[in-house]
Order: sequence, then structure tokens, then C-alpha cells
Amino acid sequence: MSALRALAEGRLQDWEGMPQGLGSDDVDLGAGSEGVPGILGGLPAIARTYPATAFAPYGVIVWFEDGVASIVEIQEPQPAAPPEELLGAPDGIVESLLGSTRRQHVWARRGLAMHIQSGTGAVYRLYAFAPCTLDEWMGDPLSRVEQRRIPLE
Repeated sequence: MSALRALAEGRLQDWEGMPQGLGSDDVDLGAGSEGVPGILGGLPAIARTYPATAFAPYGVIVWFEDGVASIVEIQEPQPAAPPEELLGAPDGIVESLLGSTRRQHVWARRGLAMHIQSGTGAVYRLYAFAPCTLDEWMGDPLSRVEQRRIPLE
């Protein structure tokens, strides 16, 4: 079973970071979307959405840069237990720009960051990436992903 499949199924303890050189043909999560062009960390990328699972109710989004998977995004994942019970203490807990009542819990050595709601412990967003140090993650533009409301004129 692949690392991506383990992640998509919520087996966070089996995730050890994004496999190197993973192309779209290597992703074994079922049929993915055609791919939507976007910007990831300031660079052009393609986002493909793969089918939902019990853990990933809105699907699994895999971002590709130059044809290689660089990050996985899961919106409102549903872990079987609190992340710290599954993974141990995070390498760091830092500010989240995805809401003032959320904190970003980072397991950098495992290639995981989760934006978690204070009080309830609900995971709002999960990002999975290549293992790194906490300082390396904090230097990556993706550690500062934000959500803004822009009024329509």
C-alpha cells in the first residue's frame, strides 16, 4: 500500500513524507480530476483532486510542480483520534493564517502540518509534504497559507 493511500485513508502514523519523484501516473488514489492550474508557493502548479474517503470527505488534492507531486492538501480531514494521539507531540505549534482561532501543528520530520481549531480540536486543513526541519517548513511560503475574505464590489 502506498504512502499516499495510507494518508488518504487517515493512517497518519504510516505517513513518513512525500515520496520523491511521484508523478501523476504513480498516484494510486483512483481517477483524479483533469487538473486545475494554480499557484503554489508563488510557482505555477497543477492541482488534481482524487476521490473522497472517510478521512478526506472533500477529496484528496495533490499539487504537482513540473509533473512531480509536491504537496497534498486535505480539507476538513476526519482523523480517528486526535492527531497528537496518532503522531505524538508536534515539532512545533505556530500561528495559522487560516483563522484567528486556529493554530498550525507541525510534524515537519514527518512532512505534516495541520491547522487545528482551538477549543474543539477539529482539524480544518492538512498539508503533507517532504520531511524537513521545523525551520525549513517555516521558511516555506506554504507554511503561511492564508484565507482572506474579499468583498465583491
